[in-house]
Amino acid sequence: MANPNAVAEGSGLKLDLVTNGAGEVGLKRGYDAGTPTGATSPAKAQATAPMPSAMVAVDTDAAAALQASLPAVASKRNYLTGFTITGGGATSAGLIRATITGIGVTWGIDIAIPAGVTGAITPIVVMLPNPIPASADNTAIVLDVPSFGSGNTVASCAIFGYVSA
Repeated sequence: MANPNAVAEGSGLKLDLVTNGAGEVGLKRGYDAGTPTGATSPAKAQATAPMPSAMVAVDTDAAAALQASLPAVASKRNYLTGFTITGGGATSAGLIRATITGIGVTWGIDIAIPAGVTGAITPIVVMLPNPIPASADNTAIVLDVPSFGSGNTVASCAIFGYVSA
């Protein structure tokens, strides 16, 4: 059976992984890019796009506020690709609101905290189909999660993204 994800024969669209003269890995872009041979000449080096730098930030604590961020990088733009929030319950049930900032708006995520320290929240796992850019270059994207409450024994958050090349 043919690979359903393969580029259709004759479409001419090709993306090849190459290494430029400086040893940076990137994608050779364009139509009919040909066989990947590596970018060893200046002409081939100009046809490559550096791979973005992946970033992950995690914060874990008990009964305390959490913060995970994709830090600002001078002259570069951050892109949000996903986030997770997990943890246990607290002495009393509650509803808290986590926020993501740095993307031009404040994105609120409501989290129901169950009563009972042996319980757990419904994990929040968001992987975005299209990355969300920071509102500007040199801008951090930050996930803030308030304390789950008294008696909570563990809470974690993570934010995923990359910085433009």
